[in-house]
Amino acid sequence: MRIFKLLLASLLYLVFLYLIFTIKYEYDFSSKIISVHYMNKNIYQDVSKEIFSQQTLDFLNNSDSLEDINISLLEELIMDNNYVRKAEVYLDTEDTVNIYIDFREPFVRTLVDNKIYYFDSEQIMLPNLKSFDNELIVLSGDLSSVDLGSLFNLAKDIYNNHILSELIGGIHYNEEDHYVLSSRLCDLGIIIGKDPMFNFNKLKQIEVFLGHMFEQVGCDYCDLINLEYDNQIICIN
Repeated sequence: MRIFKLLLASLLYLVFLYLIFTIKYEYDFSSKIISVHYMNKNIYQDVSKEIFSQQTLDFLNNSDSLEDINISLLEELIMDNNYVRKAEVYLDTEDTVNIYIDFREPFVRTLVDNKIYYFDSEQIMLPNLKSFDNELIVLSGDLSSVDLGSLFNLAKDIYNNHILSELIGGIHYNEEDHYVLSSRLCDLGIIIGKDPMFNFNKLKQIEVFLGHMFEQVGCDYCDLINLEYDNQIICIN
């Protein structure tokens, strides 16, 4: 009988050890503080800090402990949201999970079938915005037949030039005229042709002609001007 009790006690002890090493310990993250910080303004509809907090909590609940958290994987998960350009996650000394969000910012607008879509500088289409006051260049025309990289580079050149950034409000592309700029002054179309690269001569031509047109002959003098040819401007009604 004594031997039986010893065997039973040994068996129970072995079962206890087995349970200790095989049962997964679930760490309770519900009491942990998740602090979300915006590095720039949140301009998006239906996006809030609660969304990032819940996404993080769901991720943490699949971890055994804070030490087991894959920070890089969590950052990638947050950046899967197409409105997030960069996410950084830090754990402080009090085990608070700090999340820093850098939102993507609109770079251009596109007009397709009378609908406006926003893209950032990396050609990522963005979700609906709350509001956005900046005057962005509008891309329109047959966008499926043009290299978007060239369009975005042209938009960047316009933004970076203080004269063009004030004059040009849109870039239109079609197979016949290729790149056509839309002037805010006099609502004039400016054909620059196949090459979307700007040079000083073309820039000076635009500046001088628009000034002359606005001050001397009136905005109805031309509907389009063609700058494809060197040292001349062709006026098209």
